[in-house]
Amino acid sequence: FVFTPSVTPLGRSANLMANAEGTPAPNVEMVTVTINGKELQVPRTCTLLDACKKVDTYVPTLCYHPRLKPAGRCNCCLVEVMLKDATEPTFELACSTKVQDGMIISTTTPELLAEQAAALSELEGKQLKRLEVAGKEPNNEFEALCKQFAHHHEDHSSVSISRNMALCVECGRCVRACKDLQGINILTHSSDPNAPSPIETQGGLPLDQTDCIACGQCAVFCPTGAIEEKSDLEKVEEVIKKGEKAVVLQFAPSTRVALPEELGLEPGALPTNKVVGLFKAVGFEYVVDTQFSADLTIMEEGSELLDRVSKGGVLPMFTSCCPGWVNMVEKLYPQFIPNLSSAKSPQQMLGPIVKSYFAKKMGLDPKKIFHVSLMPCTAKKQEMLRPTMDRDGMRDVDAVLVTREMGRLLRKHGFMNKEKLDSVVAAEPDSPVGMSTGAATIFGVTGGVMEAALRTVYELKTGKTLPQIVFQDVRGLAETKEAVVDVGGLKVSVAVVNSGKSIRDFLDRMVKDNKQYHFVEFMACPAGCIGGGGQPRSGDGDILTKRMQAVYKLDELASVRKSHENPEIKLIYKDFLGKPLGKLSHHMLHTSYASHARKERPSLRKRPKRQIGTAPTGGIDAAALETKAATEIGGLLILYATQTGTAFAAAKTLAEETKARGHKVRLIRMNRYDPPMIKDEENVLVVAATFGDGELTDDAQSMWSYLSDPAHTSEHLAKTKFAVFGLGNSSYCNTFCVAATLLHDKFVELGAIPLTSPGLGDEIAADKYETALMPWMQSLWDALPENPEAVEASLSAAAAAPPTVPYIVNLEPETAERGRQIQKDPIPEGAAPVMLKTNKRITPEGYTREVRFLEFTGVPQYHTCDHFVLYPQNNPGLVRVLLEEDLKLDPQAIITAIDPTEGSEALPLKTPLTVKQLFRIYLDVFGRVQRSFVRKLAKHARDPQERKRLEWLGCFDGKEDFRSLFDSGATYADVLREFSSARPPLGALVDMINFIQPRFYSIASSPENTPGVVQLIIVLDRFVTARGPKTGLCSSYVEHEQEGSLVPASRVEGLLRVPADPLAPMILVGLGTGMAPMRGLLLHRRWLKGKLGRKLGPAVFYYGCRYPDKDFLLEEELMAFMKEGVLTELVPVFSHVTEPKLRFATDEFKENPGTLWKYLQMPNVYYMFCGPAFGVPEQIEKVITKIMVDKGSMTTEKASGIIADMKKNKRYCVEAFGGENLNPLDQESHFVLK
Repeated sequence: FVFTPSVTPLGRSANLMANAEGTPAPNVEMVTVTINGKELQVPRTCTLLDACKKVDTYVPTLCYHPRLKPAGRCNCCLVEVMLKDATEPTFELACSTKVQDGMIISTTTPELLAEQAAALSELEGKQLKRLEVAGKEPNNEFEALCKQFAHHHEDHSSVSISRNMALCVECGRCVRACKDLQGINILTHSSDPNAPSPIETQGGLPLDQTDCIACGQCAVFCPTGAIEEKSDLEKVEEVIKKGEKAVVLQFAPSTRVALPEELGLEPGALPTNKVVGLFKAVGFEYVVDTQFSADLTIMEEGSELLDRVSKGGVLPMFTSCCPGWVNMVEKLYPQFIPNLSSAKSPQQMLGPIVKSYFAKKMGLDPKKIFHVSLMPCTAKKQEMLRPTMDRDGMRDVDAVLVTREMGRLLRKHGFMNKEKLDSVVAAEPDSPVGMSTGAATIFGVTGGVMEAALRTVYELKTGKTLPQIVFQDVRGLAETKEAVVDVGGLKVSVAVVNSGKSIRDFLDRMVKDNKQYHFVEFMACPAGCIGGGGQPRSGDGDILTKRMQAVYKLDELASVRKSHENPEIKLIYKDFLGKPLGKLSHHMLHTSYASHARKERPSLRKRPKRQIGTAPTGGIDAAALETKAATEIGGLLILYATQTGTAFAAAKTLAEETKARGHKVRLIRMNRYDPPMIKDEENVLVVAATFGDGELTDDAQSMWSYLSDPAHTSEHLAKTKFAVFGLGNSSYCNTFCVAATLLHDKFVELGAIPLTSPGLGDEIAADKYETALMPWMQSLWDALPENPEAVEASLSAAAAAPPTVPYIVNLEPETAERGRQIQKDPIPEGAAPVMLKTNKRITPEGYTREVRFLEFTGVPQYHTCDHFVLYPQNNPGLVRVLLEEDLKLDPQAIITAIDPTEGSEALPLKTPLTVKQLFRIYLDVFGRVQRSFVRKLAKHARDPQERKRLEWLGCFDGKEDFRSLFDSGATYADVLREFSSARPPLGALVDMINFIQPRFYSIASSPENTPGVVQLIIVLDRFVTARGPKTGLCSSYVEHEQEGSLVPASRVEGLLRVPADPLAPMILVGLGTGMAPMRGLLLHRRWLKGKLGRKLGPAVFYYGCRYPDKDFLLEEELMAFMKEGVLTELVPVFSHVTEPKLRFATDEFKENPGTLWKYLQMPNVYYMFCGPAFGVPEQIEKVITKIMVDKGSMTTEKASGIIADMKKNKRYCVEAFGGENLNPLDQESHFVLK
């Protein structure tokens, strides 16, 4: 970002060149500019700041002063500029940039304000640190400027949701709800730990300018009040207090079952007439029922569906009663607007009815009615303000309260008191819009709108009485349900989808597969309105099930259960509306929609996005350094792509070694590099990790997209020489380092010249990736042009140089005040606390393999076969001993900041924290030592003999001795103890020791059976080394964690999939604790069969374990699955009963191929494997291929093609795992999922 100051003689500002009357000086050329929409003429010599002053437009300034030369140092006076012929705007410094003819200047855009706030935040952080040192209080021009931006962390732009990030504790619940539940993904963790807003919105924009659908899931999960509904409660209370208007309240179906929770009761604990009595008691003069207008919605929407089917209208027809879903269509899927039903939602139908039909019946002046709506949904606050939701100058609905707001009002009136609650006089909703049916009640749960519509559509179409009133196929909490309903000979294909993410997945599949439906119900919130963003916050994992059951209970108790049989509905059509889809009905009860798709704006920055406040204590912003490197050309470019940080460590080692040989090096993360620049690079080194199922990491995607552009020729990179080093796990035979291989081949394809073959770093090798990195680097040196004398001199200088300290650690002694600022248990980024409800052993006491059954509650919504992520911690006692006795560090000392020096990345931890927390929660100090550690430790050894020994262990020639050290089980802590003269400062240790990595486990439960509860089956990882018996970190953590304790955890998508068709045959292979996801699948099938009454396809489960009497896990449950018809065949394979010869799943397949072949022949069969890697999945695939060849009389090529097709269609799924202490022959060891 280069600025050229525009300075007049003697430092005078350009506006001083005008005369006293403000007219330009003679012979000064004038240009036309536009500032915030106002056009004016100014001298060409004028700066942007001077121009803004001419129209009294404020621009914040700090380093600028009218009597001094502009310096452009503070970046506060940025304005947004669009040049005459430009295609996109940029940010420019107003104090030093001159105007140009046709320039358009803006000073109020959200992006600009965010950038100005970021600049001030950074400056404020620097000043506060210096004031703290100087012991002074701020009281000056700068303080006043900062106050103008003090509330930038607040966002009140949305009419539904307010955000105050000052209250945020960065638990990440809102981010996960927006991403994992809703698939909207507009909230992200700030990349800067010191940013004023730790959770950023899409593009840094105000909420109302993002793709937010106002569903409120972020608010319902927020534990601190940082995200709340935009409250109308104060306005409603004021209207009630004044008594000038008749206050009418309508209340939605799901609010009556959830509202009791706000008073400490169970869902549905209060009958509807008691709830109405409460509303009357707090001042609502009239109470009408939204369920009445839900019946009205069915009449209109059902009639519209029949009309579309009979007249060839747009199909499928989509429901329109959920405003979050409507927002999604208008913002993200405008192509589906014609599919939306034109029927208003029940809330908005009742709005005009209250101010016309109801007002007339009750003798009320419509203008004197204040209509309040009680809803489960924050998006309803936005819906009431839609442009088509008013009549005769009056809003149909004047205010929306969500359930939580009504709860606050009831508590304010003392209804938490049982005696006062019991004294409330029951009342019925006010007629003639108070009567409703059971069909209207079930609007509150996913599938309810569909079921209510089918009850009416069937009888309207056929003229016959519905034989079965309950449509079981559309009931339940499954996120997607499908059915075909016979309506008088017409096969009506329907679907029911809830939660934003499931909606997006469904729409993508529908378009891709060209699947045809007649009618689809969409609800944006999980489980529908009972899970709405305005409902009570609850830590009960079963709360949605309880609310659903309460809703269905009300339906069962209803005297009338079909919308078209509601007497008051018949009356309003007879006396007022005429008929469904009639002229008046269409005018009052129907609406239209318009696209609000957000047009992507290009980045406004000529420079990369500011890292707000990244160095408040004087540290260096590593991202900024990488950005600077990314804009340069020359030297040796090292690009790295990492998911967990390991590839960065390897790239850093490569950079250090390369610099030591005298090369100029630029180290840049791949997503911070502009891909088109690579064609101008001469020497490129790439370090790339493989992630997931053989995928490139997220930060490599933009580079891969650029390299894969079909427009590139085979000479696109002809001037570039390159080399690639990969990181992977060799136990995954088919995907080992595949990312590196792909990148290497792509470079060659584009004409680049390889310096050496790809290096393949293996994380299960003795010293992990360094086993391969050292010889690969040596081959690289041989290929790069070097001056031997210069290299020798450079290496000698590097060896003699003092040790580097990559981080500056600010330490303070513990004080009472500082201690209060420290969280008791810091939670890693991306995790949230969940409760460990059950922790029990399920293998016999005395058996060497201890398998545990774990159960966690308070878990956000997940899917069958997902992975559960645990974040283990080091033993507190061992940490204390290491710190106090070995490292001589105060465990309670407080780290106020850890700032990276030049060339280092910001660490993934938050300060302040104690030294003990650093070593207990973050540093893997009891993990296996790495060779890079001993190499760096040598620099810090004061004893010459220790230094010499460490240098030997760390060099390439000493690899065998290091291997012996590694094989002995030596940890970082062991090496620190044994080399007592080497005591690196904390700023070096945090760089030398790997961070503790999360552990991934297959979930052994199904959310339909246990919503909000996750169950795991794991085996404790115990092994013996030359240094004695050991227990794996996570195993030790789990073993000692008590039931009832809170532990950090998260959820990620798994590799296995639930078949979309329950009739699909399934071959399940689970080895050892690999049976966990198979149990989840079987529990899901139990739910499909038992709760939904669905027919199931056949399923065989090959279960491999050691002994029938010791680790045949959950045998009784598996037998119950067989008895219930959930599982067709169970084939246990006991590996150790034939000792010394072992018998595995492959042996079973070979000896008894008939069963496997029977299933393989079935159409649409699914094969799912979960077990150890180390070539096991590949061995099984070879056996399956041979069975297909032998039994099916086909060629190997054809059999392989069938399997390849199954893989392509996600019907051949493999979830393999590994761990550093895993015996490849042991099919039930404990593993960390990769």
